[in-house]
Amino acid sequence: MLRRNEEDGRVLLRSICAVALKGPAVAFAVLWVAASSASTSTSQILTLRSHASTEVPGNLRVSVQMTGATSCPFSGWYSFDLPDSLTAKTWVSILLSAQASGRQVTIAGTGTCDSSGLERISYMDSLP
Repeated sequence: MLRRNEEDGRVLLRSICAVALKGPAVAFAVLWVAASSASTSTSQILTLRSHASTEVPGNLRVSVQMTGATSCPFSGWYSFDLPDSLTAKTWVSILLSAQASGRQVTIAGTGTCDSSGLERISYMDSLP
């Protein structure tokens, strides 16, 4: 297993070096994506915020602050856009119920950051 990881690391490093020759901005983007990994947090909700989406005009965005680190610049924050979907409505219901009752929730991120630097949500669980 160690040998495989070492080889993967060398291949990744060679790829980043090859991209760096094309420009530092591209190399940084490749390095950022390579370094990101999905995070999972279980805690009470610290902050629940709704605001206009910066990615989908006309949509509402919901941002959630939890304890623990995420893989994005605004660590501890997760977000999702609120289109007219059953999943988004269910997530809002879980978050409001957990915040009102003081229960913990588990939020699993996707490992990708939105344009505001918050980790996108893959799924969430409401805990008893």
